[in-house]
Amino acid sequence: GDFFMMKKMLSPIKSTLLKHGALVFPPEKKQILRLGGTLTPGTYYFKSDVHPSVPSGFLTALSAFSDDSDLILQDDKKDKNFFEARYNLELTMSALKTFNVRTLQSGNRIHIFANRNRFRKPKVISPEKDWDLGALWFAAATLGQNISCPELPKTSAQRGQKLVDIAENLALQNSNEVTVLNAFELGNILPFALLIAATTTKSITDVINVVPTEKLAVATVDMLKNIGAKIETHSGKIRIIGKKYLEGGTVETRGIPEIAAASAIAAAICTNPIKLLDAEAVQKKYPHFFAEYKKAGGNVFPV
Repeated sequence: GDFFMMKKMLSPIKSTLLKHGALVFPPEKKQILRLGGTLTPGTYYFKSDVHPSVPSGFLTALSAFSDDSDLILQDDKKDKNFFEARYNLELTMSALKTFNVRTLQSGNRIHIFANRNRFRKPKVISPEKDWDLGALWFAAATLGQNISCPELPKTSAQRGQKLVDIAENLALQNSNEVTVLNAFELGNILPFALLIAATTTKSITDVINVVPTEKLAVATVDMLKNIGAKIETHSGKIRIIGKKYLEGGTVETRGIPEIAAASAIAAAICTNPIKLLDAEAVQKKYPHFFAEYKKAGGNVFPV
């Protein structure tokens, strides 16, 4: 068949297919992959800079083979792409488990047990509630608001669920301990995670792999500084000292919905109001945010 491919995906997919028995024919059009032959079980190796969805796509294919296979993702903890690819793999393994596909992860190697087409057909497939959208309300609850999110899964491969562990670890932190967070692993929940850190009294948090030029990281640091968080920035690292209250202030969202939402929920523990510039940015991801915010007891005043 013919398959349209993004340029970044085309090269690693083509080379992997050729190594494992598939036939790849010259395309009639650019970015069209024409395939034939039969893919075989084996050890599939991917570099850390591969497009994040490529390894998870092969993981799904390997689950249908008649013999066991292994998938290895090159370890590069300085490459954000590595963490995105690993996150996609974790989500894929969680989804495949629903269909009776067994995998075993050891470091960056995933062993896929031969399923021999014995997929289980679940009676009901119910998608998990979205931790990506629920993260902001969990953060609000952590800040002391009377909010509960009972439908969010207690155990999940979704990134937003990491906030539960972060909040618990910070709350239990001893006076001489430092909690280390990895910005690459946090992804778009970075503003919520750092807000929790900034408002957990006497906690100390170091955030590594902070890219000084990355829009979300820059906006998050500026947000926290502008509302009075105790935060220091060094080359590729942030240190946050938790305090009970923040002062409030003016925040520029830079068009990022997570910054808008995090700033709004931070107002609950600020001694002065927060003035949010470009507040409508929140609607890109959370279209009903301010309506829900008001229901939860938040006050919104146009300026």
